[in-house]
Amino acid sequence: MLFQFNDWTFKSSQGLLMTSGELDAMALRIPPPTIPFNSSVELSFSDRKVFSVTTSDLLGSVNDRESKNIVYTKGAIKVVNPYDWTYRPSWIRSFVMGIPNQGDPSQFEDPRLSDAARFAILHYAHVDFYEDELGERGGGESKCEWKVRVMEWGFLSLLRFDYHLGEDSLREELRFLHFFCSDDRKTITLEYRVDAQEKIYKSICL
Repeated sequence: MLFQFNDWTFKSSQGLLMTSGELDAMALRIPPPTIPFNSSVELSFSDRKVFSVTTSDLLGSVNDRESKNIVYTKGAIKVVNPYDWTYRPSWIRSFVMGIPNQGDPSQFEDPRLSDAARFAILHYAHVDFYEDELGERGGGESKCEWKVRVMEWGFLSLLRFDYHLGEDSLREELRFLHFFCSDDRKTITLEYRVDAQEKIYKSICL
């Protein structure tokens, strides 16, 4: 899906389930999740690529080493895993920490965000990267997805990893916010948060 507005280009591809050949080409060091999609997203301003990510990027960043603090109970036995079976990608945090500029948290307090239903949506896209049902560990789900919504005043996008298994859960989110006509129209503000434990704000200068 391709959408262009002003100097912005939004590209998203909701792929089909990956074939065994596509998974082999990724050369993952861990078993793949149960439902991997061959998906990608890209955000560009003028001729500059601002953000892009693929399923391969995300899955390739999952910890493939023994995770002693990520355990589950199988029968009466606590199992230590040879890899992070929740499929939490380290790519999201690495992307945020690679941006040197601090962001302005007040951007996310703009009243247009809390009253978004009043504004016409010019473009909306939802892309699933992968899911895993965590079946042998008692049932649950982990999921990584992307959403973007473009209005006449700006856009808001979200890259989210969500995991829950019984009473254990984690939500990691990266939000992009940009206003087309404002003093900060040359800036994208990012909000990165992990549950209620951590919030980091960064900005990308265009």
